This record gives sequence, C-alpha cells and structure tokens, in this order.
Amino acid sequence: MTSSEVVWFINHKYGEQAYVVETEKQVLVFTAKSKWIVQKDDKKRFGFYTLFHSNLAKGEGFHVQMRGNQVDFLVWCALTHDMDEFYAIDEWNKFVKAWELFLLGRECEERAALFKWFSD
Repeated sequence: MTSSEVVWFINHKYGEQAYVVETEKQVLVFTAKSKWIVQKDDKKRFGFYTLFHSNLAKGEGFHVQMRGNQVDFLVWCALTHDMDEFYAIDEWNKFVKAWELFLLGRECEERAALFKWFSD
C-alpha cells in the first residue's frame, strides 16, 4: 500500500481527513491539527524511517514521533493520531484487511462489468 493509498482510503472511510505530498526524500502529510514528515533517506542511513510531527494548534516545531520499517504504517499512524486509534496494531491490521477487501470488491465489480459487456 502506498502512502497516497493510505490517505485516500482514510479519507474514503472517514471523510476528508488529510492531504499527502510525496517527494523523492519525504512524505508530507497535512491534517487539520498537525503536519507530518516521513524521512525516506533515514532508511538508508539508519535502517528505518522516521516520522516527525508538528502540532499546528500549539505552534510547536517538528519532533520525532516514532520510527518504523514501513512508510504506509507510519502514514497511517500520523492520520490516526488525531482519531484516537493511535498506534493500535490491531487497528492497523483491520485497516489493511479492509483495504484488501475494498480492492477485491473493485476487482469483482470490474469483472462483472466486463462479463456484462461481453454478454450483451
């Protein structure tokens, strides 16, 4: 799952929650309450990615929030930070399962449409 897919699916499930901009070196995530940065270069340098957080409401600068091995998980953690599902691995697993079911549903829909087109 890409960081854009994580943001899109969160927005799809809960309404507009976030916006993401991905560059070669960073993933920037913007929510109503926070700004987030995932440093991609950290994986090469330290063996993990770093998630930085800046609280917009308090005007704080960036600080290290957490580190991890998957960008998609870190982006999910950033988005759920303000949703009280913060770092719950069971919730992450449910989210991934829901994404897989969503993709399966889209595939079934596509195949049904193709079948209908061939049978008409």
